[in-house]
Amino acid sequence: MEKYYKFLILFFFIAFGYWGIINHEIWLDEAHHYVLSRDSKTLRDLYFNNRYEGHPLLWNYLLWVLSKIIPTVFAMQFLHLCLASISASIVLWHAPFKIHQKVLCCFSYFLFYEYAIISRNYAISILLIFLCLIQINKTRKNYNLILLLLSLLANTHLFSLIFSVAIFSYLLSSNNNRIELFKQKKNYFFILLYIAALLFALSFAKVPSDHFLLNYNT
Repeated sequence: MEKYYKFLILFFFIAFGYWGIINHEIWLDEAHHYVLSRDSKTLRDLYFNNRYEGHPLLWNYLLWVLSKIIPTVFAMQFLHLCLASISASIVLWHAPFKIHQKVLCCFSYFLFYEYAIISRNYAISILLIFLCLIQINKTRKNYNLILLLLSLLANTHLFSLIFSVAIFSYLLSSNNNRIELFKQKKNYFFILLYIAALLFALSFAKVPSDHFLLNYNT
């Protein structure tokens, strides 16, 4: 019976979320990332235009692809709601909570409004964190998949980069995880990929010298 409750809760999450995005007036920070991505003709332009953001560009890359296919702000909102709905389904089917706690979690301010209605790079960060936790809690872990998820997580937001390093550090701190991680040679490619993803994400943290944060009149 609980299985049907989960589907019903997810339906209401999507329905209320859809009602939310069609009645939500786009904020400046949402529009900023959409316009930045839409008006970048190439990925090279997108990389250059992103230099003042201070955050990696995975979300902007998704918006760049989306804006070339469906050039409407609603497409961004709908994509964001889809990501948030997947996160809600993970809570419903994987979180170790009672059903009423899962409902409260899904319809909390952050998961339902901040990470669903407001179209920013938070939703994809939360989704990747949840996917990492699912893999980490498995008895037989797919370390390559975990490292790939951590690489993507590091490139969603500067704070997400911190979460990514924290989760990777947890894997290294556990003897069993560390042994399994370095036991197979095929994992080394994904370890190098993760290091490269970290360095790429960190490259966005250094903003140009004329950035307003560096030019306050103290």
